[in-house]
Amino acid sequence: MRSGLAARGLTPEGISLVTDRNQLEEAVTRYIECVEEVSSKTIPPHKPPKTKKRFPWWNDELERMRREVNTKRRRVRCAAPRRRECVVDEYLIAKAEYERRVVSAQTEGWKAFTSMQERESMWDGIYRVLRRAAGHREDQLLVEGGVVQSPDQSAALLARTFFADDDDGTDSEVHAVIRSRADLVGMRLPDDTDDPQITRGELVRTLRSFNPKKAPGQDGFTSDICWHAICADEHLFLTILNRCLDLACFPAPWKEASVVVLRKPARPDYARAKSYRPIGLLSILGKIFEKILCRRIRWHVLPKSNARQYGFTPAAEHGGYAASCRGLLPGPKRRCALRGKNCAEGTDQRLRSRLYRWTSVLEHAAGPPPGQPGWLGAYVQAFADDIVLVFSGHTALEIQRDANAALAVARDWGVVNKLRFSAEKTQAMVVTRKLKYDTPVVQLGGVDISMVNELKILGETVDDGSGGMGLVLGDHQTIYFAVVEPTILYGASSWAKAAEKISVQRSFATVQRGFAQKIARSHRTVSLNAALTLAGLLPLDLRVWEAARLFESKRDARSMSWTPANWRSVWPLPRLLTLPVSRT
Repeated sequence: MRSGLAARGLTPEGISLVTDRNQLEEAVTRYIECVEEVSSKTIPPHKPPKTKKRFPWWNDELERMRREVNTKRRRVRCAAPRRRECVVDEYLIAKAEYERRVVSAQTEGWKAFTSMQERESMWDGIYRVLRRAAGHREDQLLVEGGVVQSPDQSAALLARTFFADDDDGTDSEVHAVIRSRADLVGMRLPDDTDDPQITRGELVRTLRSFNPKKAPGQDGFTSDICWHAICADEHLFLTILNRCLDLACFPAPWKEASVVVLRKPARPDYARAKSYRPIGLLSILGKIFEKILCRRIRWHVLPKSNARQYGFTPAAEHGGYAASCRGLLPGPKRRCALRGKNCAEGTDQRLRSRLYRWTSVLEHAAGPPPGQPGWLGAYVQAFADDIVLVFSGHTALEIQRDANAALAVARDWGVVNKLRFSAEKTQAMVVTRKLKYDTPVVQLGGVDISMVNELKILGETVDDGSGGMGLVLGDHQTIYFAVVEPTILYGASSWAKAAEKISVQRSFATVQRGFAQKIARSHRTVSLNAALTLAGLLPLDLRVWEAARLFESKRDARSMSWTPANWRSVWPLPRLLTLPVSRT
């Protein structure tokens, strides 16, 4: 590896003298070519295994007899004329015995298979395999405007659908203002500061975060290949990253992605481009640089966000979403938001060159202005890009009027922000106790929304209750621990102080008492404390305190003594964030 780098003129001293982005991209291309050459010489090509699959009835004794029969058959070919008759007789006897044993083993194996007493019978297993075995589907040409496209035209249609251009010709006045503000972001201001150089500790910590079993990019380098290539000359790769940082350049070879097109399941027509889903496989070398930049951006953004921001923050209880969430804001808005957070000039321009990835920061706000999705006149529940609107009314006509008005506001908001809501993916469900009712007609952009009997929200299925199935013993406990408690405890660290209030504790008791009585199967006059004891449940105010304490202990670097007695003295806890380059 070192000799190949030296032969291509790749040295830390030479890279440090590069002052042009085109020269830097050319050096990155030569580095990738060197890694490809070394990998082709050192990594053996994959060969299919030579071992054959054995039948269930096959055993070592049959394998030994098969080898003996083959040996005796070779002896017949090489035997002398006077011994040939004897050798042929031995071969025929051994062959007959071998065939008899094979037939006997097959029969016994089939009897054992048909007489198995397991969870599924023989035919259940056969039908299960047949159900899961999907037939081979040929690639289908796409149709646009009623015209069947050619293979090249179909590929171009998929590219336009998956990677739409940000056309400034369709900008409104609001868009034009945002673009003008975003163009100013690239200008260097007098108070701008440069990022510190990327250190070896940052590089090693980032390399360890990749899974070597993940699919590689177009260059075919997995994370373990990149690890060995970088370790061959760490100083060279660090110099390349630092020159990218200084020149505000994200090299073009690291932006190239292999796009794999997959069919969306259960689509009625695969001649439409919307029936497919793209997966972009990016270069691991580019992901290393990107992850280092994201860590530095979080260091700038998190201390200036709201102190009680819970969702989309590191180490959050819902799974640890990163503070930088991709794909939520257009590029101009993203750049203005980052400049508002006073990100270092180098990091800001690097993300500007990363055109195929968007980074947005979720900012805390009291609420959107009137006319935006938060003011739709309905109950709104949203997580990331999944939104649920709940409307209520005495008649179907009233619900239809409110729902269509709210969806029209949401669609207009999306048009202003260049976001499109898919009517095909939107579903509606009516929940009522009436046996006869009119179904409301709900539309989004002039397209009717399909009415269904059940919805799947964040992995949970919610039905309209028309099935008539009641709850059985044990369902109340499952619903309480799987739905009620996680819902109430969400973001407990940001509002745990409110759990000290008597009014909040009474609200907790109202929710918890009914479930405790049903879990314990007690009478409705049983007190709350007795029902909680019999059901084995902790009071919700204690659970809130416990969840908040666990979250803060994971979030803070130092250990603090925290009990209900000294709650107010230690609240709020300080955040200990250090610059990424100084972390060990």
